[in-house]
Amino acid sequence: MTKFNTYTDHMLFWAINDCHATLREGEYSPDHPYGRKLWAEIDAIRAVQMARAAKAQAAYDRLKRELSKKAA
Repeated sequence: MTKFNTYTDHMLFWAINDCHATLREGEYSPDHPYGRKLWAEIDAIRAVQMARAAKAQAAYDRLKRELSKKAA
């Protein structure tokens, strides 16, 4: 789901919490159609979070390499 790409980190945090709360309150099983939809949204949110974390780590590693080159 590409809609989560436009969410801020704070919005992603609350969206995933909302999905979990809805699953808990509705007692939806993983094979219930709405339960599957919620789990798909959770997976999509986590994918966006992981992609952002990987991008941030790559930027940190690049900066670290550049600074170590300048120090040498």
